[in-house]
Amino acid sequence: MRIKTKILIPTIALTLLVTAAILLSNTALFSRFVDEATVKEVAVAAKVALDSLEALKAKASAASMIIANDAGIQNALMSHSREELLARARTLQNEAGAEFCTVTDPNGTVIVRTHAPESYGDSLYDQANIQAAMHGETLAAIEEGTIVRLSARSGVPVFDADGAVIGIVSAGYRLDTGNFVDTLKGILGCEITVVLGDERIATTILNEDGTRAIGTRADAQIKETVFAGNTYSGRVDILSRPTVASYIPIEGANGAPIGMLFIGQHYDQELQLIGEFVQGGLIIAFVILAVSVVIILIITRRIVTPIQAHAATIREEHERTKLMLDATPLASRLWDSDFNLIECNEASVKLFGVKSKREYIERHFEFAPEYQPDGQQTREKTRSIVREAFESGTCRSELMYRMPDGSPLPTEVTLVRVPYGDDYVVA
Repeated sequence: MRIKTKILIPTIALTLLVTAAILLSNTALFSRFVDEATVKEVAVAAKVALDSLEALKAKASAASMIIANDAGIQNALMSHSREELLARARTLQNEAGAEFCTVTDPNGTVIVRTHAPESYGDSLYDQANIQAAMHGETLAAIEEGTIVRLSARSGVPVFDADGAVIGIVSAGYRLDTGNFVDTLKGILGCEITVVLGDERIATTILNEDGTRAIGTRADAQIKETVFAGNTYSGRVDILSRPTVASYIPIEGANGAPIGMLFIGQHYDQELQLIGEFVQGGLIIAFVILAVSVVIILIITRRIVTPIQAHAATIREEHERTKLMLDATPLASRLWDSDFNLIECNEASVKLFGVKSKREYIERHFEFAPEYQPDGQQTREKTRSIVREAFESGTCRSELMYRMPDGSPLPTEVTLVRVPYGDDYVVA
């Protein structure tokens, strides 16, 4: 493999690895940030939604007061004129901004409903706001109704000149239609659902056919948590879409939960945002990689060119050294500074009758007795004279070898330190 390729491939691989690591870590951080931001967004939206319910109760109280204190309403009640009472109630309801208005007699029996004029004569005695008004008090609360399933309403007594209750006005704002949830979604940017008991009665979430996803039941575990007076927050599946959600209790007149308000943000919107981030990151990574490759090629060329020239010089020197060794009729060898036999000549191969230089290098110490005539181990004596040659530049010694047939071969060995590439060896 060429030097340029050896440098280029690992460098590009390292660049890719670093770029991928940065992209993955940033994606993970961004994903966590988006996730935490969504959870916070839903939590803030839930608080705003809860405040909106309280605001509706206050508006219902104000609207009911306006209607109940009107002289036309009082006169219509005393004259027992339903037509006059209905007409006046409708006018005042529009002026006060309420969505519905019900007027009853002092006992809670319906006289007129502006939102269902054909329905009257039934009793609203069970409603807390009606009972409070029957006792001369005003009460605003979120309650279930007969025609209006759930609303923020207020019951206000209507008095005659003597201070006696002659009727009750109950006006307010519906929570069981799309108006309330659509308005909240427009403000908060989240999906909104009103749940009465465990039934979804109003929602901004649509079915595949475009209809509102109402009439279905909320999860029993979620209901149990919320009806215990707690807020449920977490991930849920809404029509098979993962959603970050918050369920808050809708409290009735007595403070006990009668329903739930769902505020959610579909998680696939988060995934889309994360996907856009990753896409942008990949584009940037590609640009960085392309620029890096160009820079690496330039730098590599500047580094490799002198290295290649130097390597060529070293190769030439090595070739000359091998030629000189092979031209020498005496058995010659090269030792490095770690006492490794790294080269020999053809005379060594012929002298000991082996097939190749590699075989001789591998079996070198087999062609000598374990101990020299002076009692030193052959390996240790060889190491000693090689070390001396490296230190002093030259050394001469006698070594006993043996031929392949086992006969002794006494030799005189001369060792000389010589340059070899960028280092020294002993010849």
